[in-house]
Amino acid sequence: MGNRYDRFKALNEMALGEEFHSPGRTVTEADCVLFTGLAGLKAPLFVDAEYSRVHGKYGRRVVPGLLTASFTAGMMEDILGPFTLAALELSTLKFTHPLFHGDTIHCVITVTGKTDTSKPDVGVLTIRAQQFNQDDQQVFELTGKFLMLKDRASLKLP
Repeated sequence: MGNRYDRFKALNEMALGEEFHSPGRTVTEADCVLFTGLAGLKAPLFVDAEYSRVHGKYGRRVVPGLLTASFTAGMMEDILGPFTLAALELSTLKFTHPLFHGDTIHCVITVTGKTDTSKPDVGVLTIRAQQFNQDDQQVFELTGKFLMLKDRASLKLP
């Protein structure tokens, strides 16, 4: 099943195929209100319960896809943490099932690649991040590349 809540590994501590499981969190009404307001999203399927009930495919409001992706980004940070220097690429964003208010989500991050750079203490981590709801139904997936410190000794804390 992989490491549960194993946070903050340097690149050289990760193995190809290794899985990391994030802590869970429940998506709240407040999450959606804050995000749609901040992003300026006004689509009725996100903000209008009555419209969504009558006209929506699911009979209720859905969580915006970019908020779903943002939750995944936060959960990846729980795993990658201070060894991450930069996000280089986020690709293949797939919204595989709707996310709803009240769903409880978690992510599984799988190491799919590791490459060296010209700097001896820095490498590139390639991952697949999958987000699942409380029924273990995948709701989102992305692949990404991150510039990472290779070793714990490279992390210089004040």
